Amino acid sequence: MVKRMMSGWSLDKHVPIGVIVALIIQTIVGATYVSSYMTETDARIARLEEIVSKRDHDGDRLTRLEVTVKSLQETILSRLDRIERKLP
Repeated sequence: MVKRMMSGWSLDKHVPIGVIVALIIQTIVGATYVSSYMTETDARIARLEEIVSKRDHDGDRLTRLEVTVKSLQETILSRLDRIERKLP
């Protein structure tokens, strides 16, 4: 018995096959769960990156819209000035 303890851990015939099968199944299920979790996380990250990209694009559109509105405002004001000058 002392010799057996000195040699370290070993697997002998007293371990039931059911325990070995259960450990293998648990390992497979655990790996599958982690894999599906990582896939779901990757999909969520991709959706968030798409949303951020659209927001950046919306910011550019908003800037162009502001420039257009400013130009229209200046045009309207200049025309109003011309009309006021023509009035007696």
